[in-house]
Amino acid sequence: MNVIELMRDCRLSGLTVFTLDGKLIARGNDIVLERFKPLLKIRKAEIIDYLYKIGVNDLIRDFIEIDGMSEDDARALASACEPLRPEHEWVTMIKQLDELIDTYGRVIGLPADAMARLHEIRMRQSLASIPASLAWFQNELINLENTSKQSVKLVPRLRWKI
Repeated sequence: MNVIELMRDCRLSGLTVFTLDGKLIARGNDIVLERFKPLLKIRKAEIIDYLYKIGVNDLIRDFIEIDGMSEDDARALASACEPLRPEHEWVTMIKQLDELIDTYGRVIGLPADAMARLHEIRMRQSLASIPASLAWFQNELINLENTSKQSVKLVPRLRWKI
């Protein structure tokens, strides 16, 4: 069984396999995990390499399709984005960005159509621009908080490795 087949079998069995800080992580049903654990240990280095390549290829594709970059520019930017984040981190960051956008719109009184436009723009942005967008909205809300006379905190402080 090659690495692609192993990853497919893991996925079909309900096992999620990803890397985090260079370590191979598997999550799922304990029985399924015990069945795949020996195979994952034996192929650990190959699996990490495979997952890294998939992540880089997805990022390059996003840069080309979403941001309209040339392939050379996309590859150069993808190499600068290392280390790649696992999918669950991106999902968390996107949810936080949506919450910040909603809070920002509410605080400055944006009309519903402007809010919809902001969310539409967020849906089309590349993954690489999400950390900068998070920082921008967070800084704007902090500035609004500092200039307002409200004693209520508008935004939680978020920390992400960039």
